[in-house]
Formats: sequence, C-alpha cells, structure tokens
Amino acid sequence: MSQVFRLLLSFGLALLIVTAFMLIKKSDKQIVSTSKLEGPTKQEKLLFNSLKARGLPVELQKFDGHKTIDIAIPIAKLNIEVDGIQHHKKYKQALADLERTYYSLEKGFITIRVPNSLVVNELETTADIIEKIYDIQINK
Repeated sequence: MSQVFRLLLSFGLALLIVTAFMLIKKSDKQIVSTSKLEGPTKQEKLLFNSLKARGLPVELQKFDGHKTIDIAIPIAKLNIEVDGIQHHKKYKQALADLERTYYSLEKGFITIRVPNSLVVNELETTADIIEKIYDIQINK
C-alpha cells in the first residue's frame, strides 16, 4: 500500500470514529432530555401519598420500558401523569404526551392526565375520582 493510501485510510477511519462518537453523544443527550432526572414533583408526591393512604397499590416514578410514569398502578393497568403548565402551553410537549398516551394504550394501559392545579386545589376530590377509576379497572 502506498503511503498516501494508508494516510487516506487512516483519515477515513478517524473521521468514521469521530462521527460515530458524535452520534452516540447526540443519542445520549436525547435520552437524558426525555428522562425524568429531577425526580417526582411536589404535586406528584401529594397525589401519590393521598392514593397510597387510600390503600391503592401505587408506584411513584415507574419506568415502563419507554418512559417514566409519574404514578402507576400496574395491577389496574392505570398510569397517572401529573402535568405542569408546560404540558398545555407547548404544542410539542402536548404532542409528545399524546404519543406516550398512545404507546401506553397499545400495551393496554389507560393514562389519566391530572393538572398540577387540580392536585393543589382539589387533592381529595381528585384522589376520590382516581379511586373510582381504579375500582372500575380492577373489576373489569
């Protein structure tokens, strides 16, 4: 092999390695940006504790293989998402939420979206209604 050819081959391999590394880093950023690194919100904890106090078998921050569910009740195939204002004001977020709801429904899970304001202002009423939905799901 000529020295020029070896140099071009080395440069090509180096470029390929750098490109692959950049794609991996970009993929890592996408995973980080879609995962819930900050943990449960205050509203999620409030609703979780209210449902748990009623004896519902709730799980906080449950990963379903695709996304993290705020509050899950797997035995009832019920997902509860406690949504801040960004879920209603930003269309891209709303569309992503709709796609996640579809993904869960494909697996047989119902998703309930509860606004933060409902948890803050009507916690017990909200928990009462979710308990009724749970009962319906369990008794199917």
